[in-house]
Amino acid sequence: MISNCGHDENGRYTGGVAGDQTGTEWQIIPWYNRPWNCVIRFKNQQVAQMIADIARAAAKNNLIGYDQNQRTTYWLHLKASNYDPAQITIACEADCSSGVAANVKATGYRLGIQALKDVSVDAYTGNLRAVLKAAGAIVLTASKYLTSDKYLLPGDIMLYEGHHTAINLDMGSNASWGTSDNPSTPSQKNYLSKGDKGTEVKEMQEKLIVCGYSCGSYGADGDFGSGTDSAVRSFQKDYGLTVDGKFGPASKAKLDEVYAAKISSNYEKISISTTSPSVKGIRVCGNKVPVCSEPGNANKIVGYLNDGNLISCDYRAWTNGSCFYHYADGWVDGKNLQGWVADNGRWWYLIGNGTLNYPKKQLYKVGIDTYYFDEDGWMVTGWQQIDEKWYYFRSWGGMQYDAVFGVEKDGITDYYYADKNGVMASDEWLKINGEWYYFRDWGARLYNAFHDDGENLYYLKSDGKMAHDEWLQINGKWYYFRSWGAAYRNELFTDPSDGNVYFGDSDGSMVHDEWIQVEEDWYYFRSWGAAMNIGLWSDGVNTYYFGKDCKMKTGWIAADDDTYFFRDWGARLYDAWILEGETWKYVDKEGKYIPEKDTNEQPDGSDGSIIYAKNNTKAQ
Repeated sequence: MISNCGHDENGRYTGGVAGDQTGTEWQIIPWYNRPWNCVIRFKNQQVAQMIADIARAAAKNNLIGYDQNQRTTYWLHLKASNYDPAQITIACEADCSSGVAANVKATGYRLGIQALKDVSVDAYTGNLRAVLKAAGAIVLTASKYLTSDKYLLPGDIMLYEGHHTAINLDMGSNASWGTSDNPSTPSQKNYLSKGDKGTEVKEMQEKLIVCGYSCGSYGADGDFGSGTDSAVRSFQKDYGLTVDGKFGPASKAKLDEVYAAKISSNYEKISISTTSPSVKGIRVCGNKVPVCSEPGNANKIVGYLNDGNLISCDYRAWTNGSCFYHYADGWVDGKNLQGWVADNGRWWYLIGNGTLNYPKKQLYKVGIDTYYFDEDGWMVTGWQQIDEKWYYFRSWGGMQYDAVFGVEKDGITDYYYADKNGVMASDEWLKINGEWYYFRDWGARLYNAFHDDGENLYYLKSDGKMAHDEWLQINGKWYYFRSWGAAYRNELFTDPSDGNVYFGDSDGSMVHDEWIQVEEDWYYFRSWGAAMNIGLWSDGVNTYYFGKDCKMKTGWIAADDDTYFFRDWGARLYDAWILEGETWKYVDKEGKYIPEKDTNEQPDGSDGSIIYAKNNTKAQ
């Protein structure tokens, strides 16, 4: 069985009510094939079992539901509940990835493991693998882990990158804590294979890369993953070895031999590229730049290049204190080159201009676009926090700036705004093309939702625009948003389009079919919301009168060519004597005043008429 947080009560990703309304937002279900890209496993049995236990408890507590717009509220309440989902008593929300991250983080706090405490609940399915690997997990990609639950352990995290993740709860039929299927138990073997980590793996990867076999986008990271497995198999095939992905004595001996031959000329050739659909080559800086048949050998100059020439390089090599770049005609010193270099699947930027340098851990402008390079000099993409500010770098590296832009995550596209300096807007209102938008504290534009700033209530529509000068029906209730956006709360207001008076309740919704007292005056609001005005109205029991100001009136009122009397609480009197000064005035059974019956003698009411004094008590 797995703990699966997949959708809200409406089968959607946002807009639902906090908490699990149907028991299916976060639930325990049988394992299924999503399909999964990988399984992320913590080798420590205590850690893994606690992750499973927390995930099980979360699925069983129906105060925990699904909503991507409120995805971190689960962690806030989990933190306040001793990191135990069973103790949460306030409705909250998660989504699949923030729920998994929160459960791992809670495990860290319960067991006192700092690496797990450091897991961010802002992780999403696109970076969850990297986040959990950084916390000490291993990644399993063999098909047996992805196509059934037979080899899964409690606490294993299934991941379909960019789409979904869930936590396995039970021991698979072919798995146990003490078998080779659990990498926490070292196996006695004389070879390296997929799933292994460490310096031996990194050394093997470095040699494979020098020999022309790419180990994937992560390069020589000490983790024997899918890219390294492919490199080992390719190497084994090329040199007539058994192709099994196991780097044993025979494979090691052959790699050492090939590697030694590769570097026998005192330099290592590293495969690179300086072209792409948008990069046409690397530029030469300076005139009469020498081209050599061997890197760094000034005695073997075969030609010269001039400033502005573009060349397409395929290798680079370190020798004689510099890095040289190879193209069709020979080798050029990197100090005289400027441009983009793709090295082992990742891009960096060579500054040139007489120095062998490249930007590291900084924003750097190339042409009209700004890029960010990490501490190793690699160009980064996606979200980056720099000096406590967030920036977004597009898939090709350029920073977003002075624009609204969309970022897809878990099948949902959220929109953000980057100012002219590229800084992400957060927790603020922005007027864009004449319309107001609100960007949440984590940056995404709010939509299909209310925003309450503690003083005023606003609504952001499906396109993110702030509602204004309009009525909207939301969750079965009507709201009116004035010209500057705020709904009316606990106050009367007049709709300028029809002139009618309405009342906004404490939650901002229009009241209807009810009496409301405002200060000393009473109003009645009809089924469609507008206050009664200028005329008589009956609720089926009593009749009332409202003036053109919509206020309920009392006392003597002339209406429809007749005069009526309305008690202090509003209802019209019928068949009654009213004491006015020293004169008794009579209203008949239709409530109409009959002047000819005025008398100074107190009626006795023997005919069934009401004797009424103006202080709301019957005359004695």
